[in-house]
Amino acid sequence: MGRNNVLYGHNMKNGSMFKDVNRYKDEAYFKEHQFFSIYTPDREIRLKAVAAYYGEAQPIVRKTRFKSQESFDAFVHEMVKPCSYGVEITYPARTLYTLVTCSYEINDARTFLFAVEVDEDGNQIQPDDVFLQRMDDLMGDKAQETAGETVQETADRAKESQ
Repeated sequence: MGRNNVLYGHNMKNGSMFKDVNRYKDEAYFKEHQFFSIYTPDREIRLKAVAAYYGEAQPIVRKTRFKSQESFDAFVHEMVKPCSYGVEITYPARTLYTLVTCSYEINDARTFLFAVEVDEDGNQIQPDDVFLQRMDDLMGDKAQETAGETVQETADRAKESQ
């Protein structure tokens, strides 16, 4: 898992797929269903919803690389800020889970649900030194991979990520 883990799902108008993500736009539903899990072949990831809202499709929510803990924390803050009933996040943040689905309030609308990983007691998991070092190493590896890129390759890669 990375820093910002993005999950897309198509919400059918008839509610047959990913419909529950849209329900988090309702403050009462949000508060009643704050805790949920994602199951992978390796483990259960326990999550706590921290913000939800709808808006225009935003490429920034797909951002997964951050230069520092501070830049990641600033990203998290920016992503959750539009939600008027969101819950407090403890910084530094370890990871963010971003669930995105279609929404129909406006043309090309999306519902964004943001969540943080929690322990069995519902407490937000903070980054430890080992985790932070792993993220720094990962970013160092990515920097070395891109150091040899030409200007055109960098521009092409940036265009593809939009």
